Amino acid sequence: MYRYHYTAKIHWSHLYQAAQLQEGVYDAFIALDFYHRSEPKLHRLGRARYITRQLTPEALGKDETSTMHIIPYYTVGHRNLSFEMTEFTNENYAYLNHLMTFAPLYRLFAEKNTWLVGERPYKAQDNGYHFFKYMRETYPERPVYYVIDPASNEYAQVAPLGNVLPIKSKEHIYHSLMAKKVIGTHHAEYLYPLRSEPFKRKMRADRIFIQHGVLGTKNMNNQYGKFAAAFDTDLFLVSSEREKRLVTQDMGYAEREVKITGLSRFDALLKNDVPVKRQMLVIPTWRSWLQTPLQFFESEYYQQYQAFLSSDRLHAYAKQHRLEIVLCLHPNMQQYSSHFENLPITVIHQGERDVQGLLKESLLLVTDYSSVAFDFSFLKRPVHYLQFDPKRFIGPLGSYLDLENELPGRISKTIDDLFDDLDATARHNFEMADEYKRRADVFLTKTDTTYSDQVYQTIANYTKQTSLFEKIQTNEAANILFKVYRRSRFYFPTMKAGYRLMQRVLPVDPKLVVFESGLGKHYADSPRYIYEELKKQALGYKVVWIYNKKLYLGDPNAKVVKRLSPAYFYYMATAKFWVNNQNFPHYMTRRKETTYIQTWHGTPLKKMLFDLDEIHGRDEGYVERVTNAIQQWSVLLSPSPYATNIFRSAFQYGGPVVESGYPRNDLFFTANNAATIERIRTQLQLPEDKKVILYAPTFRDHQSLGKGKFYFDYPFDFDRVAEALGDEYVFLIRTHVLVTKKPKIPAQHREQFIDVTAYPDIQELYLITDLLITDYSSVFFDFANMNRPMMFYAYDLDLYRDTLRGFYLDYYNDLPGPILETEEALLHALSDIPRLTKMYQAQLDTFRATYGPMEDGFAASRVVDAYFKTDQMMRTQTLELLEQPDGSYSV
Repeated sequence: MYRYHYTAKIHWSHLYQAAQLQEGVYDAFIALDFYHRSEPKLHRLGRARYITRQLTPEALGKDETSTMHIIPYYTVGHRNLSFEMTEFTNENYAYLNHLMTFAPLYRLFAEKNTWLVGERPYKAQDNGYHFFKYMRETYPERPVYYVIDPASNEYAQVAPLGNVLPIKSKEHIYHSLMAKKVIGTHHAEYLYPLRSEPFKRKMRADRIFIQHGVLGTKNMNNQYGKFAAAFDTDLFLVSSEREKRLVTQDMGYAEREVKITGLSRFDALLKNDVPVKRQMLVIPTWRSWLQTPLQFFESEYYQQYQAFLSSDRLHAYAKQHRLEIVLCLHPNMQQYSSHFENLPITVIHQGERDVQGLLKESLLLVTDYSSVAFDFSFLKRPVHYLQFDPKRFIGPLGSYLDLENELPGRISKTIDDLFDDLDATARHNFEMADEYKRRADVFLTKTDTTYSDQVYQTIANYTKQTSLFEKIQTNEAANILFKVYRRSRFYFPTMKAGYRLMQRVLPVDPKLVVFESGLGKHYADSPRYIYEELKKQALGYKVVWIYNKKLYLGDPNAKVVKRLSPAYFYYMATAKFWVNNQNFPHYMTRRKETTYIQTWHGTPLKKMLFDLDEIHGRDEGYVERVTNAIQQWSVLLSPSPYATNIFRSAFQYGGPVVESGYPRNDLFFTANNAATIERIRTQLQLPEDKKVILYAPTFRDHQSLGKGKFYFDYPFDFDRVAEALGDEYVFLIRTHVLVTKKPKIPAQHREQFIDVTAYPDIQELYLITDLLITDYSSVFFDFANMNRPMMFYAYDLDLYRDTLRGFYLDYYNDLPGPILETEEALLHALSDIPRLTKMYQAQLDTFRATYGPMEDGFAASRVVDAYFKTDQMMRTQTLELLEQPDGSYSV
């Protein structure tokens, strides 16, 4: 590996004086000449380290009349180097420096409550404009000013309102430094005359983010999150409780920093003052990865929209229903407008028409991911989404929303699907379906006044509050240091010591419940269904869910905390209740005031812990750690007497056991319906005409990677299984939570074989499963409640039974399905599913009655009634815990 060091000096004044610099943004590249290449290779300068970013200096380019201020900045994500050029007259630049020096003195004599309002410097048609118009018409005496470039096409719209500040003028410079509030639809810095760090430090205004659309479809943490390096706001305005929860739980803002007001533009949007035309409005959003014309024309994005807009089916549809097709181009798409203008549609460049006006006059909307869909849905008109590239557009961070179940319109993955959905809309006379009206209402809180008035009152009454802890928390250097500390050998000793200290000095919160499932990897299993029952009963508990990814609970009394974070230790130390389906860390001892409900995660088939003669794949301290964890349990849930006896033996557990059924199995009785099944299948993008096989094997103790992690190899040939299945089935694969390494599904089989390990809840997968294939996993005990066939692919039975684990049941005689010990037997069984189903039905009925006698859909409510209601409520309930001779309890 060779390392090269390059040094470059840029003479900015020379470039500026030679008229080679224009105002705007320049990306930095290095051009490398190679002896074997005819053309130089361009490399983007990026991935800069923190210290590099801090030490890159600002610069100036000057001539006799003007000054170009050059600000280096680094892009979000890859930290690529760019330069922002801001040009001033020399007179205005001198005034800027003068005022920066003497701003504290000028503030003594300035107007005391100046507000700056705006959007991007060239815009005046969004929330900034609507709010400013409201302020000028309602409070004309208030010192409120609008910032805009006088060269903008939209300057003439806002200028008649008065109090307009041409950007970078002396008036703008003065009012910026005197301002108490800066109110913008994007970054507050867009309204500054200069976006340099020294200028930002001189500003004293509160930054108010009034947004330019409803958030949700795409993860915007890097752009607008609390910890985004290039974004700062003091007050974040949203349109609904749903959006507020998104901003607080997913984006990291404190409750006091987020207020529900709605957007100012909604006042004009919801006025019934524009006649609706027979018009289909098409508004695609842009794809950030399309940087060159070649990339654009070769992209799926261009090809899909070109195919849709030129389709004979579209124009026949428009003719049949007397519709005009209007395409509103994204600003980045406007350079390619000629490739759409030859079609029998109307093409509109943004800026030619007010987008809100287009929305108000249109009968229906087709978009992909644009937030304008929310605006249109508030008009209670049909929205259609064409989302052919969700994985790439949404990105690895995912969406804040469950798109299939929360967006206010039908999502189509293909153009043909879109036309089918459009036909359905036409059959319903272009009326929005009631379900989508309900979804739209979730994203807009109704108001008794106007949305602009709510925005005004909220801003006027806002007082900034910032703690030292928050300043440290959002400081980039502090976060870098914390990440180093988090990976160091000092982190866990410190957290353990802090945990013990908090247990001694902090009181237990009697209304705090901590839930965890699958080591923080899942929102699932019995803890989920206990929580949802607790939420349903509205008993006033505060909930902390331990989850390592983003999770929306729709519950103002719940928050999500990452496992093993500092907050994790705090809540564990102060909670009244712990609920888990596995164990918390062995070093966490339960306070005597805390009740730990251990739900466990399955009915045992394979032998466990103290029932094993020899434990494979674990280190020497494993048994001691697990024993310490078991000793913290207050009560253990059991689905049956069979399971209770095994739990007591395997865990050497002598505490209370409540036999009440598994809460996680309640959904087999409460949610096994067409709507739920359609939702799950849609989320997994399964073909409607395919049956489902779920393959859910357990891990092998001898396939250890260390530290409680395991690998797994698929024990079949994909080609042969695919041939045996034919076109009737899709084959879902879900490996054990402890499996962290496995082969990829071959590319040619990824339509039929789908890895669903990341799906949050296996219980939901059972609802859509027609046939279960497992080996020694306990999943079949739960699946038996579905009364559907199962097979046992035990390709390593002798090893597993005689060496690794062993079983509590007679594997050959007690299981409710065929035992398949070779790949040939598996393939044969897959071609004979109907006959095997009938053959084992009686055995399945007996098995279900024996091993799931208490499953009735009410297990979660029994747990909540027994442990979360007050003592007084407990005394008035008919619920009784009956002690059995073996020391267990039944409900």
